[in-house]
Amino acid sequence: RLATKADIESLRLATKADIESLRLATKADIESLRLATKADIESLRLATKADIERVKSDLLKWMFGMMLVGIGLVVTLIKLLES
Repeated sequence: RLATKADIESLRLATKADIESLRLATKADIESLRLATKADIESLRLATKADIERVKSDLLKWMFGMMLVGIGLVVTLIKLLES
């Protein structure tokens, strides 16, 4: 069977519509991925910030604890040297 000009035009229009539909779907998928990635990055940023604050707090506790131990040792050594 031979294709007529109308058949070819119909196929061309259908193909053009399919391509446009795929272009729009791809654009929507890309936007969806962009938003999901942005949300993931924000979530990781907040989690990292919370982790940094936790580590900072733990570090300060240890530093003050070690300072107190050091001061205690110095005071003890001074008392031992005085006697």
